[in-house]
Amino acid sequence: MTGETFVRLIRNIGGRISAMKKGTKIGWALIAMSIVLSVWVIVSQSSKAVDSAITSAGFTLDSTGTILTSYDGSSTSLAGNGQDYTSGNIPASVTTIGTGFLANNGNVTSVSLPDTVTTLQTGAFTGSYVGTVTMSNVTAIPDLCFSDAYQLTSLTLPETVTSIGSQAFQGTSLTSLSIPASVSNIDLGLGTARAFNGASELTSISVAPGSSNYASSNGCLYSSTGRLLAVPEGYTTAAMTLPSSATGISSYAFDGASNVRTVDIPSTVSGIDSNAFTNSSVEKITIRNRNLTLDPSIELPAGATVEGYTGSTAQTFAENNGYTFLPLDGNNTTDPNQINNNNNNNGTNTDPNNNNNNNNNGGNTNNNGTNTNGGNTNNGANTNNGGTNSNGTKRPSSNTGSTGNTHTTDNTPKTADGDLDPRFAIALAIFAGGLAMIILSRRQRAVIVRNASNTKLDD
Repeated sequence: MTGETFVRLIRNIGGRISAMKKGTKIGWALIAMSIVLSVWVIVSQSSKAVDSAITSAGFTLDSTGTILTSYDGSSTSLAGNGQDYTSGNIPASVTTIGTGFLANNGNVTSVSLPDTVTTLQTGAFTGSYVGTVTMSNVTAIPDLCFSDAYQLTSLTLPETVTSIGSQAFQGTSLTSLSIPASVSNIDLGLGTARAFNGASELTSISVAPGSSNYASSNGCLYSSTGRLLAVPEGYTTAAMTLPSSATGISSYAFDGASNVRTVDIPSTVSGIDSNAFTNSSVEKITIRNRNLTLDPSIELPAGATVEGYTGSTAQTFAENNGYTFLPLDGNNTTDPNQINNNNNNNGTNTDPNNNNNNNNNGGNTNNNGTNTNGGNTNNGANTNNGGTNSNGTKRPSSNTGSTGNTHTTDNTPKTADGDLDPRFAIALAIFAGGLAMIILSRRQRAVIVRNASNTKLDD
């Protein structure tokens, strides 16, 4: 063999060996690809197994796994306690309770939302049968959130709540509600759109100290500036006296307050808005501000009485609207809120702001009237006039038809029909291809080397 031939032989062998090395590299790359694909399939199938476990426990989530849309399991109590889906534990991935979450579910009587839940969608508990709901990080009570949840008697709003929507508590059996100081907006719009509309058993609304937007007094809701915003529909006081801190009465403030018969309005109140007494049972209002502004469209029940001072805006309002007017002062136009002008007043003084009716100014010794000064505004005469406000007839019967799904889930990665996931077959084929390339390359390289060793240099 000549030197030139030898060189060509060596180059040819080297080229073939180099090609074989490339084939080996490709083979290893294919094997690595098949491993990655297999891991991905296993992880995705594990997720499907968890999803299947959630479904078997009765929970239905949206495609993102964060919105809980319904529950049809058999547990009576739902809470967020980790991954044990079989006992009514809300999945850890849930951040939102969807619309109509427990509608038509007759088993669940209590719900404790986990810290992960921050959002309630419109009508989240509409039509549910729950009696108790607790939450810790929810930021808003949306429109119709608990509407027609007739058995709801206990609800604690956390300090994270900033707003309460329209008809949020309509039809519930709540008797009291505490508004956190964090709440900056309560929907108190027109008529039935109001947040507390239809909550006929609600007797008391309180506002936590520190609120910059709302306040409460004697179970009623006020603005921070003293405007009466809402008298609970189940308010039991028949003879109501507004506090001296009151500055006004807003529209629909007495809407649905069927037990209140008389309202004593102090001289600190400067105006009453339209529809303030719509759908109420108020028979008499006593107005102690001579110049109080009354919206012309204010309507009182037929036959209502307006009590005020002679020549005041209260008298004008009563006469213009066909209501009976009763003068607070008889023929004496002196405002008894002027403490030092109570001379020989033989009428009945019912102004709670007059604290000096007896021996006033050293000369009032002939007051033959009845002094009802102070806090005695009920006198035991009007105790929940109007009878018992019972909503027992509207209670739905418990739906016991939901028995839950007792299917036991196999966590082995499978498709819905139980066959091997086709992605595993692809991964196996890629692995086999890579392994074949490696074996073939090694065999070809061995043949080339063997042939080269048998070649005689002197041929």
